[in-house]
Amino acid sequence: MKYKGEEVIRAGTVNSEHQAMKIYTEFAWEVIDVCNYMCSYCGAGYGNATTRPQSKFFKQNKYHDAWKGVINSLKLIKGDMFVVDLLGGEPTLHPDIHNIISSLEEVKCCEHVRLITNLLKKLDYFKNLCDTETTKLEINPSIHFQYYSEKIVDKILHIHNSTDIRISPIVVLSDDPKHKTNMLHVFETLVDNNIRYSVNFLFPAHGYKPNYTNDFYDTFNKYVNIGCEDTDTLYNITTADGHTHNVTVKDINTHKLTKFKNWNCTPKSWNINVKGQIINSCSKQPLKLGGGNMSDLIKCPKNDCYCNVWWNYDKYK
Repeated sequence: MKYKGEEVIRAGTVNSEHQAMKIYTEFAWEVIDVCNYMCSYCGAGYGNATTRPQSKFFKQNKYHDAWKGVINSLKLIKGDMFVVDLLGGEPTLHPDIHNIISSLEEVKCCEHVRLITNLLKKLDYFKNLCDTETTKLEINPSIHFQYYSEKIVDKILHIHNSTDIRISPIVVLSDDPKHKTNMLHVFETLVDNNIRYSVNFLFPAHGYKPNYTNDFYDTFNKYVNIGCEDTDTLYNITTADGHTHNVTVKDINTHKLTKFKNWNCTPKSWNINVKGQIINSCSKQPLKLGGGNMSDLIKCPKNDCYCNVWWNYDKYK
């Protein structure tokens, strides 16, 4: 893998002093395998009938109650602080989501809880969800432009301006030019109202292959950079000649800086499936009791590192 003709030997995220930053361990928890969207680019396969998970959630109690075992496992983790993302499907369809959030509040090493939702539920639902004494919860509405509605933006503005609920939208970057106007409107609204947001690029999944053009980057690069801004954090690579380069998301995609197979890496992303099983997103190894292997160094098994969260991890040959 090369950058401007030079072999890349290290990559990750650094701060302004060019030191490897502490990256929190993240648990991506699929609390339910039911979704009320069918996005064509969905990595979990909800986009069409042939790949859509065949849910047994509402038919078997072992799926419905699996969250209780997950909470017990997370309570046993000692030392490293971590973040929990509540996902689906659509997590607000879980009948016990209120109890899950309340229980995570009591998990000592859980630093932060992010509810990743399409925000389709009524406004009062989210107000009631946050009425409990929770200091950890943040709502992250995913804005999917295949299902775009002005009502979603209105709801975000209301929550931001009229409640104490912490809200930080995730703008899912569409590569389809027909969504350009709506995307610009969303970005400009978020920026004008000082609403912190993040961005998600699409990646190949179930036959979907995103195509981000130069026109896309010319139009949206500044908004992407605002969404990626985090206390002087930059993506960083080192080449064999000893030069260090700060790179953007566009650089990563343009130069295909995603090939890290067999590199040394400490992957800090873990998946919790609807059955309550906890496995590392990259190595597929199950979490040991008490989290003893949360910081294990591995040889990267992936052909491509598509997830922008994974780009943060310090990787070297």
